[in-house]
Amino acid sequence: MIIYRSILFTPGNNLRMIFKLTYGVHPDAVILDLEDSVPLREKDTARLFIRDSIKKLNDYGHHVYIRINSEEDMYEKDLIHTVQKGLRGIVIPKAENPAKIKKIIGLISDLEKERQLENGELRIILIIETAKSLLNINNLINIDNRIFGVAVGIEDLLLDMGIEQPTETNTFLPRALVAIAAHAYQKLPIDKVYTKIHDMIGLEEEAKKAVELGYLGKLVVHPRQIPIVNRVFTPSEDEYHIALEVVKKYEEATEKGLGATTIEGELVDKPIYLRAKKLIDKYISIKNLERRWLSKRV
Repeated sequence: MIIYRSILFTPGNNLRMIFKLTYGVHPDAVILDLEDSVPLREKDTARLFIRDSIKKLNDYGHHVYIRINSEEDMYEKDLIHTVQKGLRGIVIPKAENPAKIKKIIGLISDLEKERQLENGELRIILIIETAKSLLNINNLINIDNRIFGVAVGIEDLLLDMGIEQPTETNTFLPRALVAIAAHAYQKLPIDKVYTKIHDMIGLEEEAKKAVELGYLGKLVVHPRQIPIVNRVFTPSEDEYHIALEVVKKYEEATEKGLGATTIEGELVDKPIYLRAKKLIDKYISIKNLERRWLSKRV
């Protein structure tokens, strides 16, 4: 599974911000937005800007996704204008109605065929933003194999529940449930946006708590948030080398017919071994993703 630590929202109607993505802005993925950040009167302009930007962003190295609108008359236009070679996938907001999700997937399939893309080439990220979608998350994320990621949209979820302000108390359970469901079905768990773009300390604290909940990445809304989020969601060099040692020692022990071993007095059994292997896979996946930026302007 590909791991995106930082996924940057960029308004589709702001050509200047889209253009700046090719000048040293290096999130793991970019979401060009056609939904909440774009006023209704700007939707058509945003579709054209995005249509004409995907190839340039893809050539630069970005993994580009589009967040479509949730209304049928608008999401059809969004897809018709933007589905093309170089696009990685579609983000479906307010993912609540299975029939609507299936209809969107059907339209994507038709456009892939029409535009000579491979069937299933475009991936899907769902955003869980209502109480109903949270309760139905198991069914939603298993609708189609294209769905590889699930994000939690706290602001709209709390609005749906009549809660005015997010707190650690009222966001804990939704965040935990989304992360658990994602892992249960091998999907990428993506944490919520941290909206205080100048509060780097608060961002780091929230990102660390997201890691503790099992998230592998986080939505971001400003380039300055990317370095902190990437660092928090990346295993350190020390953690990586310790994991290598754990795997080595455990496999040596099993070759001798033992079910466990110790390293510096610490027990290493099968769960510890499997956790170390996951950390190694995560570290390698992240480093492979980062290689695309080595030759780019910083």
